Amino acid sequence: MSRNWMQRSAWTLGLVGLLTATAVAQPAADYGVAPRTSAQAAFESFQAEQGPGWRLTWHQETGYGRILWGMNIPSPRTLVTAEDFVERARELVDANAGIFGVDTQDLELVAVNRSQLSRVGSVDKIGIEFRQVVDGMPVHGTTYVVLFLPDGRAVSLDANVAPMARGLSILPTLSSVEAQESAVSDFEIEFGLMIDEVGEPEVEVYFTDEGGVREAHLAYLVEVGSSMLDARGLPNRQGYAIDARDGSVVDQWNLVHEADILGTVKGWASPGTRPDVGGNPEQLINLSDLTVTLSTGATTNTDANGNFVFANQNQSRNVTARLRGPWVRVENQGGSNAVISATFNPDVPADLIFNAGKGQYTTAEVNAANWVNKFRNWVRATDSGVGTMDFQVTANVNLSSTCNAFFNGNSINMYRSGGGCVNTGYSTVIAHEEGHWANVRFNSGNGSDGFGEGAADVWAMYLADDAIVGREFSGSSFIRTGNNTRQFCGDSNPGCYGGVHANGEVIMGALWKVRRNLNNTHGNATGDAIADALNLAWFSQYNDSQIRTIVETHWLVLDDNDGNIGNGTPNAADIDGAFREQGFPGVSFGPPVVDTVTPSTVGSFGGTTVTLSGSNLQDVNSVTVGGLPQGFNIVNSTTITFNSPIVTSLASQVIDVASGAGNDNDQSLSFTDNADTDIRGTSFIIKPGGGNWRLGGQSDALFIIFVGSNGGTTPLGNGVTLPIGNALIFASQVLNSAGTGTFSIPGYNGAFTGAAYFGVATWKNGQWIDARDTFFRVTVF
Repeated sequence: MSRNWMQRSAWTLGLVGLLTATAVAQPAADYGVAPRTSAQAAFESFQAEQGPGWRLTWHQETGYGRILWGMNIPSPRTLVTAEDFVERARELVDANAGIFGVDTQDLELVAVNRSQLSRVGSVDKIGIEFRQVVDGMPVHGTTYVVLFLPDGRAVSLDANVAPMARGLSILPTLSSVEAQESAVSDFEIEFGLMIDEVGEPEVEVYFTDEGGVREAHLAYLVEVGSSMLDARGLPNRQGYAIDARDGSVVDQWNLVHEADILGTVKGWASPGTRPDVGGNPEQLINLSDLTVTLSTGATTNTDANGNFVFANQNQSRNVTARLRGPWVRVENQGGSNAVISATFNPDVPADLIFNAGKGQYTTAEVNAANWVNKFRNWVRATDSGVGTMDFQVTANVNLSSTCNAFFNGNSINMYRSGGGCVNTGYSTVIAHEEGHWANVRFNSGNGSDGFGEGAADVWAMYLADDAIVGREFSGSSFIRTGNNTRQFCGDSNPGCYGGVHANGEVIMGALWKVRRNLNNTHGNATGDAIADALNLAWFSQYNDSQIRTIVETHWLVLDDNDGNIGNGTPNAADIDGAFREQGFPGVSFGPPVVDTVTPSTVGSFGGTTVTLSGSNLQDVNSVTVGGLPQGFNIVNSTTITFNSPIVTSLASQVIDVASGAGNDNDQSLSFTDNADTDIRGTSFIIKPGGGNWRLGGQSDALFIIFVGSNGGTTPLGNGVTLPIGNALIFASQVLNSAGTGTFSIPGYNGAFTGAAYFGVATWKNGQWIDARDTFFRVTVF
């Protein structure tokens, strides 16, 4: 297996020298599987030094931290060059080894990645990417990323590592030939197919997560393949991790990633995202990035508009073009490869036109070249510093089968039409298969929990700006949609829907809804640009390979523009809302706050829909009015509705909202009783919370406080009835204009504790003018 570690380098200041530099020597430390308390203690020490606001997401298989995020760590010095950022990253790794279980002697520099997010309203991010090594041998699939703002502040440390790998012997007792034999034997037993490909083994440290525990092994990585079609009608190619000591199979993975074909789609590849059906005929388009050859042997590539120029030619020449170039090589499995030639005269522009006959096979060839080049060029257009997809993709079209497409680690492969299906060489099908290749190139992989399928769908949807993958694949049907409602099953329950494509719909749906939300907020063009930039930065900076809640964490860290997650990010509502819609738990950014209540006056018997408007309302789990709990509905992070209680004016009531974290807006009314049983002569304090408690607003108003211990009603006079039963107690008090003051109950002769009700009425000019007919439950101690 090749590891294209240099592919992702987006910022090359002094990088060549850095990639060969050794880590700063550190004293040896023994990091085994840490008790959670040990790493927790290290995190608490970190918080004590760095201050509040930091968050730590734990790695459930190792007991150590996975990502430290939420605030920022200033640099003690100015960071300018790539070398400066790498040196600072190593300091932070060593300083936090107790949290993550590795230090710089465990790590090898991979790349310095810069994501140009300032173009979409955030700030650029600089990621220093390491991989874990044991005595110089790489640990498969591990990454440690320290993410910086351009001014040198570190905003996250993300360690997907195997802390227990240190001390593992890297001397195999099994030969590479024996490892091949073990993989071949397992393949033959499981699949019973004739083998015609066995890859050269590479030895690495390989970790597995079994039973909630991460274990490290010294293993040979071997690929075994057969061109014979299996029960799926596909060639079979498997990757194996073979224990380098006893030859056992440590892990196995499928290298052929097929599309999930449902129904019938007919036609050739066509414009837009539809296949070439009757209402969508082929259109003549310009083809970029194809190699053109002059009869003299000179070559050049077409530009973004399909144009090519051979300079200094003073006579007629023959010009030939094929559907291949620096980023694509189309191979027609249904016949000879398409080629077009013509004689060109100097200074007389002319065209070379493929597929003049608009046949199924040649249309598939043209579309493969078009969409593969679109994919690569879109990545570069999104962030010009990301060259990960700058390689020649082999695209096989018109394979002798139907209703499928697949990626096998070496090529993307599309089938001819038949069996009720269209030719699969078109638009999002091609993009999905190349998305699998992008998953590999960006080191996220094609995880078996559905991440690989879902991420490949995300590449296709974002490239095409279309929620549908495989539009009209079978008549009017499609393969999958980002508008699905497949809910996240939790970090401890991956792959819960029984198939990689169904499982992948979870992450596919969440990230399409991020794009949709951004479009709704910013408009289509700006929303797309933000979504594309964040998506590419996610793949560039982090190496998520499973559908976990940490995916949202990574998106929010990348979107953040000031190194303080606590105050949100520029697009936090759109990102968090999308993940929550797909069943993820979401991320909270602060206490809930209510700014306005509409309407402020409701009918005496309630039933009116009341709207609370404010911020951070997405996690509210209780709403009370005057201490009485209310049923409520969270509309979004800024709006809550409920049916009003029996009140006359909500403007004069205490409305309290509280989140699961215990954060509230402190809008409350408190009674203080210093007597244990007898409240005679006790002073009670009326205290407005948040400025929302108003008692008439006039300093000369007489306020009567009623307290009662049971239900029922009590006539008050002038048609006013109080719902407090027979135990009517009252005292008068003139409050100040702010609505605060104290009162006492001089005439009550019995002990009173427990639940009570209170209310307020105003006596003025010889009559009751403002009797409140709702009384709020309180507790008197």
